[in-house]
Amino acid sequence: MAEELPDIRYRPAAGRGRSHTDWLDGAHSFSFADYQDPEAMGFGNLCVINDLIGPAAGFSMHPHRDMEIITYVLSGRQEHRDSMGNGSIIGAGDVGVSLRLHHALAAPRSCSSIWRRQRPARRGGNGCAWPPAVGPDGPSGTPRQRGRKRPACR
Repeated sequence: MAEELPDIRYRPAAGRGRSHTDWLDGAHSFSFADYQDPEAMGFGNLCVINDLIGPAAGFSMHPHRDMEIITYVLSGRQEHRDSMGNGSIIGAGDVGVSLRLHHALAAPRSCSSIWRRQRPARRGGNGCAWPPAVGPDGPSGTPRQRGRKRPACR
């Protein structure tokens, strides 16, 4: 049985919450951090879209409980690690997915981050990363890297 999603509501950029810090240039579609809108608490299990996380000194290890964090690296590199020292580094053009993992960011880098709440059956997994594949669909038909449809989970 398919999950029913809430109605889609148009939200122009001017009506979205904004965050400008040394690490985040965000236009929030949903409530996040200091921006709280009771009418915009998420969409289904999608709860955060951080448009642009800029270069920063990085974060110390910190958890994201019951969240699946999808990261698209625009430039630089990002390191994903768990509390046992397992992990990988993803670079520009790569997508990484963390399930109940800690992550640290390797600066300088720029990325976009999407968070979704895990369904109970998905909880307790490891991280996944989409290895890059080359496709001829960049500007002027030049190859660019893109993620595969199926993640290689560790």
